[in-house]
Amino acid sequence: MSENRVLSTKDNPVNMLKQQAYFNFEHSINSEHTKKTYVYCLEQFLTYCKLELAEFLLLDNSQQSNIIIQYLVQKKVSVRYKCIILATIKHACDMNDVLGINWKKIKKFIGSSKTGNEIVGKDRGYTHQEISKILQCSDQRMKTCFLILASTGIRIGALGLLKVGDLEPIQDLYKVRVYSGDKEQYLTFCTPEARKEIDTYLEYRTRKGEIITQDSYLIVQRFGKGESIGRPFKGYSLRSVLQDTIERTGIRTFGNKFKRKETALLHSFRKFFTKQLVDSNVKGEIIRRLNGWDSGLMTRYFKPEEPEILTEYLKAVPLLTISDEERLKFKLEERIKIEKTRMESMEETMKKLQQTVDSLKRRKRK
Repeated sequence: MSENRVLSTKDNPVNMLKQQAYFNFEHSINSEHTKKTYVYCLEQFLTYCKLELAEFLLLDNSQQSNIIIQYLVQKKVSVRYKCIILATIKHACDMNDVLGINWKKIKKFIGSSKTGNEIVGKDRGYTHQEISKILQCSDQRMKTCFLILASTGIRIGALGLLKVGDLEPIQDLYKVRVYSGDKEQYLTFCTPEARKEIDTYLEYRTRKGEIITQDSYLIVQRFGKGESIGRPFKGYSLRSVLQDTIERTGIRTFGNKFKRKETALLHSFRKFFTKQLVDSNVKGEIIRRLNGWDSGLMTRYFKPEEPEILTEYLKAVPLLTISDEERLKFKLEERIKIEKTRMESMEETMKKLQQTVDSLKRRKRK
């Protein structure tokens, strides 16, 4: 399913119908991130059907409905993922003028299958200790990836899309522009700890002979023999590399791959990020902004300026830092600030007492 497919009048009517169906499906999706997800879901569905998209669209409504329902029921995935699958299929039908399918009926089957996922709704984010163990088993590139995920809260799909130009130095951290150029674009930040790893990783690539520009991808595949330009990851390859690294740490148990674990393999970094913001008393609306969540009408009426978002993020930097040593530094600095404030308060009190004593002495003399 290529995005660059060009329709040709030389094609026979059957091929033209096939190409037009894919063309309508792909080019009606504005978000590149959504397009990749939908394309993958549609490929999986059509593989199950053993049909081309055009062939599926030509079936009568009852056949289409039965196939979709059977696919959703047998699919051992989360309800949320089934909703994405259904949205994909519906989009393909809508964009090709397929009418008459009872989508309300089909939606009733989304939660009908039992996956044995008693953890649903109870899963948690990674702890500092778990992320630290993952970092210990990671090379420079993977360590950079994990620290970005933990300190920015971005989704795994957004990580592979980041370019060097999406990062802007602010103080001792980076401002990160997520989904740059897309209507879903938003900004977040990474910790000083993550910035150090990013800089080290980019310096390594420079030493290997790569010329880093603003358009260079932030995370790239390993260099092959004779290569000096980092190639971006395609499809789900970056996700697979990250998963392999985590599984080698032994922090997750193996078993039924369809059964949800206490910690989601990659999404737990996002949950870790959100928890640290909450524990740091970051404002709720700022948390939604930093996560790229749609706040509905609130977005129209409350638009915090970048300095305010940064100020709130900085409150969470100590808890978003993974290294014990770095977190101890933050605690020490905070302790020093508290002691300094206490000493200044005591000095001010002593000064006032001295002024009171002097005043009493002057009165006594009179």
